[in-house]
Amino acid sequence: MSAESKSITIVHGLPDTNSGGSALGIALVNVLLRAFPKARLSYVSSHADPEIIRTAYPFILEEHPDLEILPYPVRARSDNYLTRSSLVRKLKNVWWVFATLGSVIFLVFPFLGRWNRTLRHVGDSSVVISRGTQIFYDKKGHILQSLLSKYWLCIPLLYAWRVKVPFVVYAQTIGPIHSPWVRKFMQFVLRKATYVLPREQYSYDYLKNDLEIDVDKIVLVPDSVFGLESPTDEEIERVCDEHQLQRGKFACLVVRHYMEKGSEGQSKPLCDQFVELAKHIIDNNICEQIVVATQCHHLPEYTGFECDSKISHELLERLTAALGADRVKLIDKPLSPREAMCIYGAAKYLVSVRLHAAIFSMISGTPAIAVSYWGSKTRGIFQMLGFDDAFIEKEEMTGNGLIAKLDRIEHDYAGYCDSMAKKVSNAYQQAQQTPHTFAELVSS
Repeated sequence: MSAESKSITIVHGLPDTNSGGSALGIALVNVLLRAFPKARLSYVSSHADPEIIRTAYPFILEEHPDLEILPYPVRARSDNYLTRSSLVRKLKNVWWVFATLGSVIFLVFPFLGRWNRTLRHVGDSSVVISRGTQIFYDKKGHILQSLLSKYWLCIPLLYAWRVKVPFVVYAQTIGPIHSPWVRKFMQFVLRKATYVLPREQYSYDYLKNDLEIDVDKIVLVPDSVFGLESPTDEEIERVCDEHQLQRGKFACLVVRHYMEKGSEGQSKPLCDQFVELAKHIIDNNICEQIVVATQCHHLPEYTGFECDSKISHELLERLTAALGADRVKLIDKPLSPREAMCIYGAAKYLVSVRLHAAIFSMISGTPAIAVSYWGSKTRGIFQMLGFDDAFIEKEEMTGNGLIAKLDRIEHDYAGYCDSMAKKVSNAYQQAQQTPHTFAELVSS
């Protein structure tokens, strides 16, 4: 195979509703094209329905209009989100179970995959890459559902293994995995990988010590999003004009519901803590305005499985009651990664429950405080960067705790920004080098 015909298939391409998730895809494509300019790239959706795929990726296609987006090789549960009838939805979920179990035939008889468009791409690839995110975990209980879901996620990787195509798990957080059955399955899959690239030390240690993956396969790398370039002053000013924002005069808050079951009804404590912080910011003239932004939002023609709009409106209502309508603003719309970076880059501070909002902010030059709400990803990534005091565990979060962290930055704002810029620049350089970890798979 010539260098010109080398191909890379990226799997686990989640839709663009979450601008952080969208940025993971955009940044990965950027660095791969930079490292392997002659390679052909394909991007496999987490949906199997072509009509859904057509509307789910506006931002990555804006950046890379020639990128081929392929359907998932087996029907996806997410294809059923918009089915209104509960009976029809249940029937489709049963269909998903049988389709997922039936896909075993492709692993037993790999030549049958040649009749599946996406598996054919996988089989013709030089390397398959599982795009950066956190998908290899489970929640306590529902063992059979968790095991089936993890098998479904791993179908392209297992097929690559069966047809002797190397695969790489790229810049991911791994775990927590509670079920011993899911743990054994993930051990099996990850041991077949050519490389597993955790994006923080906790996942590295978990892979090494708990899952007992060969350390020669494990390489610690930055989160993929650090591979993005910061927006220019002109871009930031244009977005400020569009949203009527005064650069450096506002603090930005980004909220989401927590991951635990029933967390949708537990937004009051989170809003209380953010309102307490906002009052401190306004009362002490740190900023003139508080802006709430929805990082995860349904698209005009696509409805995803989560959206931050409802909880953002709840926070806006609480802030308005506490501070007055003239002091608060809500940006409630789908944000491209670039637009989000510009909004956060125009702020003086960002405080976020969305990890990648905090990363966007730091890339754009704005200090961020992140709430670590699930697993090790936020804590691990911030510690790896050297920002041990710029995150807070949700179980330990109070309004006073957030205020103390912000005041420590405010005490030496310019010095903090200089230190942050150096650390982010170092992470950017490392992110550009990540593809060279497996360069022999593409250039040989």
